[in-house]
Amino acid sequence: MWACCDLDAELMESLPEKRWCVVGGADKGILVRQGQELSSPEASARLARGALVRQVSLVGDRLSFAKLMGEGPDTGWVSIKIKDKILMELAPVLEPKAVPGREAKVFVAPPAKVEGRKPRALCLHGTAATEKVLRAQLMPLLKLAGDDIEFLFQDGCIDCDPKNPIVAKQIELMTQYFPGEKFKQWAEPSGEDGGWRRYEGWEQALRFAQEAMNKLQPDVLLGFSQGSNLAHPLAAQAALGRGHPLHCVVHFCTTKPGWVAQTPELFEWQIPVPALLIAGKLDETATGSSEVASSYADPAVLSHSAL
Repeated sequence: MWACCDLDAELMESLPEKRWCVVGGADKGILVRQGQELSSPEASARLARGALVRQVSLVGDRLSFAKLMGEGPDTGWVSIKIKDKILMELAPVLEPKAVPGREAKVFVAPPAKVEGRKPRALCLHGTAATEKVLRAQLMPLLKLAGDDIEFLFQDGCIDCDPKNPIVAKQIELMTQYFPGEKFKQWAEPSGEDGGWRRYEGWEQALRFAQEAMNKLQPDVLLGFSQGSNLAHPLAAQAALGRGHPLHCVVHFCTTKPGWVAQTPELFEWQIPVPALLIAGKLDETATGSSEVASSYADPAVLSHSAL
């Protein structure tokens, strides 16, 4: 019997860790119980939306967890869904190996210093946007730095699909400010709003962006929302010598990086490309700055309270 127990323990240790993110519960969070049964006592607090947990065990739709990040009980049982309503969504394990600068031999040398011209920044727009939209969003920056930096723009490679609820929400919002605009995006978002964002057509988006960079020859990537998400693997490709080289990357309003599970080979090591991440404290959707920052060797993270 003891040998069997030891074997089970060894098997559990060898299994890949699974993590979950709370995507339900709105402002109040989701109910936590002390035991597996729905009749077991409630915990003293709820598990907040956005919290990250490690799976201890999964029995049907009931998850025993250990909290890794966020507000709520350290342990307990929750339901991953109730009928058709998703409460918990699988999240990738994002723990790249730390390495000082480019000491890991997997990285190529950084690009040479820009001389004889302005630095070029390629700006990547978000979901339901275009160059026109992003220029309006970045107008204060363009006025401030336009004499010193050449700002370049590229529209996304696919049209926005209003049948996608995540996209439809953005189309409705942006149409208020840009009526009649034909909105574009880079890839089709999937998963729950507020969860770890994944995309359909992600590889196509990466290829398209690399083609644009080869044509425009930017030194910097500046991404907003979905464009910020896309800039993340592009920065990794640059460091690994698998794409156009970059001096640095700027992320505005990044969501939780579920896409790292789609290209895990890019995120085995912390990315040595200098990165600036800017987040809105009141933004309830783009809440992934800390997770994305953890994938860089030496990131700078800023936040603001503006709407």
